Amino acid sequence: MTNLFNDGLEPNASNWTFSASTGTNRWGRDNTYAHSGTYALFADDTPAATSDSVAAMNSSIVLPAVAYLHFDHAYGFNGSGPDGGVVEYSTDGGTFWNDAGSLFQINGYNGVITAGPLNARNGFISDSHGYISSRLLLTSLAGQSVRFRFRMGLNSSGADLGWAVDDVRIYTCSDNSIPVYIPAVFRNYPPAWQNIVNEGFEGTWPSAGWTVTDPGYDQYFWGKRNCRAATGSNSAWAMGAGLLGSGLGCGADYINYAYSWMVYGPFSLADATAAELSLRLWLNSELNFDDVCIAASTNATTNFNGTCYTGTTGGVFAASPFVLNLAAVPTLGNLTGQSNVWVAVVFQSDNSITLAEGAHVDDLLLRKCSGGCAAVSADTLGQEQVTSYTVTLDAPSDLAPNQR
Repeated sequence: MTNLFNDGLEPNASNWTFSASTGTNRWGRDNTYAHSGTYALFADDTPAATSDSVAAMNSSIVLPAVAYLHFDHAYGFNGSGPDGGVVEYSTDGGTFWNDAGSLFQINGYNGVITAGPLNARNGFISDSHGYISSRLLLTSLAGQSVRFRFRMGLNSSGADLGWAVDDVRIYTCSDNSIPVYIPAVFRNYPPAWQNIVNEGFEGTWPSAGWTVTDPGYDQYFWGKRNCRAATGSNSAWAMGAGLLGSGLGCGADYINYAYSWMVYGPFSLADATAAELSLRLWLNSELNFDDVCIAASTNATTNFNGTCYTGTTGGVFAASPFVLNLAAVPTLGNLTGQSNVWVAVVFQSDNSITLAEGAHVDDLLLRKCSGGCAAVSADTLGQEQVTSYTVTLDAPSDLAPNQR
């Protein structure tokens, strides 16, 4: 076993940078509750106030073919979801960060964060009841320069202990054997979701697997813009790209006869027993005539089936995600077990009455599970003036991955 990075926070925290993008920074080096030695990284969940703060590695590590991240941590977050923590990684020196949830092998995320800056993301929530050990397999990042960060998101409704992290190691085994670590505390973890796509529209988009189109015209289709965002700085705007859409300013009306598609696929659900597509939605459309649809297909050449939403979310992103349960798609039924699946988000309008912007999508999450996972609750449409209905859409004739 060879350590590529090994930090028990003794005698200092020189390998780390602490910062906050919202509220005050909660991270630091602390001697209150260490796993070994005297010090650990610690982020305080007191006082109750909105905060989004990180402890990030200062430098990147070039990863070999087989490597692991291992750390010991203890957490006590307010309630059963409003506060929580995630692990993220960067392959570009810290400009963009990706969620590391799908890399966990042992003691990964245990729930969904339900409020604050990390709302609707999988993460560590509630209470670990003492130190536990977590391990991530980094094979998918082999050959890249990678750094990690621990990110805690808090809302303003309550307070608790916080998050202690100690003995952070990135290592490789010369014989490629897999060492086994027994957690300090045994816990019954729920089955883990595996992210297929986790898109916040902060990096390059459309990326691999995505197609954006307005079939036959190439004038107005989904594009990454900074007009509105549920989190971060950007979202996908239904009118934001294309020969003419790319020139629209924020606040512009959507067009008549809009037919803007973004499609991801194909991907496999052959090993899944549950799967879903969830997203945050900002909607401003003519009620009962113009809408945004979330749909799925098993061939992408004939029809997509799903649910459409029409009306307005009141000038803000809806508070909770809109969800397409891929185990219960309208008309198509259960798509788990299928080896080729596509999902789509479609904005369409009729020939009269247009309103400002139409639709924005942010924090899009496509994920699957191999048994026993609880789905995210869909938006109840309680505070928004939105109605929904099921739909069958003709598949675009020009679907080709990364066509635009």
